Amino acid sequence: MTKLNKFFCILFLLVCAGLHAEEEEGGFVQEDEIHSIENMIVATEKQLEMQNEIKALMEEFKNCRSLFMQEDHSKKHAARMIDVANTLLGKIQEHHLEYAFSTAYLKELAVFASIASKKTLKSS
Repeated sequence: MTKLNKFFCILFLLVCAGLHAEEEEGGFVQEDEIHSIENMIVATEKQLEMQNEIKALMEEFKNCRSLFMQEDHSKKHAARMIDVANTLLGKIQEHHLEYAFSTAYLKELAVFASIASKKTLKSS
């Protein structure tokens, strides 16, 4: 192959690649890709909201537990701690995030959640 033939072959390939890229940019492929990234962004935002909600519940549980241990073990503090633990464990399980927490922490939440379920059964 002569240098001129090689040059035309390479030029032809570049033109074909450029035409193919223009077809994708003007057609459905680009719109599908934009839609895909928009869906990923929405899913990520929902994930972040859920994680922030779980973090807030964790902080509230920690505060409730601390108040309960420091003060006179009031029923008010105990009831709130039990409710928060029950809600927190439910959120963790609902979103299949058990892997992200220690077994001891999950067991502690489960103990309080079991008290909440017994409390609900008694009041029914």
